[in-house]
Amino acid sequence: AQVDRVLPTTGMWIQKVEPGTIAASLELRRGQTLLRIDGRDIATREDITAAMRARAQDAPIEVEVAEPDGSTRTLRWEPSRLPARRKV
Repeated sequence: AQVDRVLPTTGMWIQKVEPGTIAASLELRRGQTLLRIDGRDIATREDITAAMRARAQDAPIEVEVAEPDGSTRTLRWEPSRLPARRKV
């Protein structure tokens, strides 16, 4: 049998990206798989929370994602890329 693409066996499948989030700033989209944040493997929401808490507040973030076609890429987010929140 011929394999057309290799799907990741780890990571979290992205179902939805909320506007105004780091994920939106990185242009993540439904169908990608979140593999790592700053070198930490991601399998659960708790893994995401732990990775985000482990970094310095204004530090850049490296995110590795798998595309639906099986390719992977690493994205870098800089804190200045997230719009400032307005006070209500």
